[in-house]
Amino acid sequence: MNALPFANYIQSNGIGTVGRDIFLYNMPDSINVGILFTSSLSGTKIDHELPNYRKRNFQIIVRSDNYVDGLAISESIMGVLDFANTDVDNYFVKFVRPRTEPVVYPVSEGDYIEFSLNFETVFIIN
Repeated sequence: MNALPFANYIQSNGIGTVGRDIFLYNMPDSINVGILFTSSLSGTKIDHELPNYRKRNFQIIVRSDNYVDGLAISESIMGVLDFANTDVDNYFVKFVRPRTEPVVYPVSEGDYIEFSLNFETVFIIN
């Protein structure tokens, strides 16, 4: 599954702008406040008994120059990406939901704090 539908979805809900502070699979080091969508190394599970039915876990990294703002962005994303039975681009999303609370990483070399958000989703390709 392409992460772009979920990136567009959070953008349409007022969180960031794709290409400016929302990135797919790679976020430049120069970004001090940003959101990065990554995929699980296990890939998207295919159910051969149910055509077009898929399961996937994915991760979002939120980078911020301070804890309070980074946590606020993380909690906003978790609130927006917690829904069921919704069309998102060419997918019918049975559900998407956070799997854990944000995991905070130590300050990076650029003096930023990063939050890891982990999600699970089940969807049907339209």
